[in-house]
Amino acid sequence: MILVLVSFLPVAIGGIYEYHRDKEALENQIISDLILISETKAAHIYYFINMSKERVEDFGSDVFIRSSLEKIVTHNFKSNEVIKELNLYLINNKLPLDNSIIGIIVISRDGKIVASTSETELGRDESKDDYFREGLKGIYVSDAFFSRHIKAIPAIVASAPLTSTTTEETIGVISNFISIDELNSILSSGIPARLTLPDVPPDRKKPLRVYLVNGSGILIAGSNLERGAPLETPVTSGPFNKCGTKRVTSGIYKNYLDETVLGASVCLYDLGWKLVAEINKEEAFTPVYVLRNRLIVFCTFLIVLIVGISWILSERIVTPIEELASAADKVANGDFNVRVSISGPTEIGKLAAIFNDMVEDLRSLYEELEDKVKERTLKLKAANKQLEDYSRNLEEKVKQRTQELEESRDALLNLVEDLEESRKELEKTHRNLELAHEELKEIDKIKSYIISNVSHELRTPLTIAKSAIDLAMEEEDPEARNELLKKAVKALARQNDVIEDLITISRIQKKEIKLDLKITNLVDIIKRCIKDKEELASKKNVKITLEYKEIPYINADEKYLRHAILDLLDNAIKFNRDGGKVWIKVERKNSEVEVIIKDTGIGIPVDKLEEIFKPLTQLDPSTTRKYGGTGMGLTITKRIIELHGGTIKVKSKIGQGSEFSFSLKAAD
Repeated sequence: MILVLVSFLPVAIGGIYEYHRDKEALENQIISDLILISETKAAHIYYFINMSKERVEDFGSDVFIRSSLEKIVTHNFKSNEVIKELNLYLINNKLPLDNSIIGIIVISRDGKIVASTSETELGRDESKDDYFREGLKGIYVSDAFFSRHIKAIPAIVASAPLTSTTTEETIGVISNFISIDELNSILSSGIPARLTLPDVPPDRKKPLRVYLVNGSGILIAGSNLERGAPLETPVTSGPFNKCGTKRVTSGIYKNYLDETVLGASVCLYDLGWKLVAEINKEEAFTPVYVLRNRLIVFCTFLIVLIVGISWILSERIVTPIEELASAADKVANGDFNVRVSISGPTEIGKLAAIFNDMVEDLRSLYEELEDKVKERTLKLKAANKQLEDYSRNLEEKVKQRTQELEESRDALLNLVEDLEESRKELEKTHRNLELAHEELKEIDKIKSYIISNVSHELRTPLTIAKSAIDLAMEEEDPEARNELLKKAVKALARQNDVIEDLITISRIQKKEIKLDLKITNLVDIIKRCIKDKEELASKKNVKITLEYKEIPYINADEKYLRHAILDLLDNAIKFNRDGGKVWIKVERKNSEVEVIIKDTGIGIPVDKLEEIFKPLTQLDPSTTRKYGGTGMGLTITKRIIELHGGTIKVKSKIGQGSEFSFSLKAAD
């Protein structure tokens, strides 16, 4: 019986699987239908809102309404007569255009109702209402609310600004009050009252609900709401009470009526509303519940039938088989004298006879096997002695082979050590290649910098000079022409300085510079450098102070030393703040003369102090254009000082300034 029931198990599992699969398919189909309904209704709602906006915008552009409001607020005519005419115009010409509009009001800029389709509204103060304040800014549609004005029913308000017909200045707002019942009609029209579900008795069917929830979680409209229903039903249950990142959501949940439903919702982000379509879960799954009940009845009937048939068969088949099984157990335990007493022409009787013959054959075979085992045992003892002799010989051979393997292992270890040294050499070579690659990348970066920065520095003076010369050729005033020509000469001089820097850095790299050393007055050189930079310092209102106690003399090449001091002084002025200061101090220290140039400029980061002396270096790419320069000045300066046997140092703090100093040997 158990085997029969077990054989029925796949049928039951298949039925359960089909039930769950059909249930899941039905759920997916219903969810898809609900999403389609909610998407369709959302499109209808958007269309209705957009039409309301267009309608109020059209009213707001009406010349008669605008001119009438302008007359009222400016008191150019008798206001009462104008107000009456405007009220009648709204009632007769505007209100009939749209059945959804239950009232229209015109509000002056100070928030007072000056015209309305309902005279009881005249004079009310609307200055604190959103539809007035937002309507002054542009087209606006409010959230649903229980209107205290026209007809005192739930409504939404569409507002538009009213502008002067002469100055186009905003002089007021026109607002259309639209009944929420129009939204109820949209949600209830064009959809089935119930989803078409088979096998559902009509008295059990519950309606399909489609409703709107505003941003505050209040039910504002629905397919099953009565006309004029108050806005007081909160929707706080379910996943659809607020808009999130997903525009469309769906699932199974408990709704605001505490019913378990299948639902789908769509966010109307522009309005802050959610549109929900849902149906009762029990009604939705009724077809699969009917299938489940039919399957249970069928399986129950089948199980009862199988149990009855099994009980009948067990009396004729199972009892003899149990006797055979008992006898088989005894044979398995070594009792070959057991026999079964089942007889008859049935299949079980034939099986019993075969069993008795088999047991007799087994007894004979068992006795024969015992004789062979005794014979085989004697042979195994002889073979065991031979195996012991072979084992001793094998042990000797293993010892010998082990010794040979140990000798081979030593040779292998030496080979591994050689391979490890080779690997290390390869890694070292790889690192060197990587360093070389990085150097090549840096060289490429410098090349790009030269092309960009230096070309700019060469091109800019030429552009200035060309412009100045072109203007001078057209200028009739001699003084103005001379000023333009001076500007051109100055720009060309700047270009010449850049070219000189390029030539100098090239000669430094090639080690072609040879100094013409002569005894030189260092203070005199510095004074001439200060004079050369007076114009640049004057432009930035930078004050330069020179301090010294005695006039030191040094062995120097005046041309190159002057070049180095000019570069340091140029940087101190160029990177200084407006109204800043530069101090130059010259003093003798034993056999050396030290020059200190200190400024109140922008300063240099500590981690960049070593980099500024590298060729073509600027601290920030932005300084290349803000302050100018090729980035070669400090490189040239450092090399010139070193060629004179001196050293150059720098100290700096961001925002406080920099201090450059160099020392040279004094003349004997």
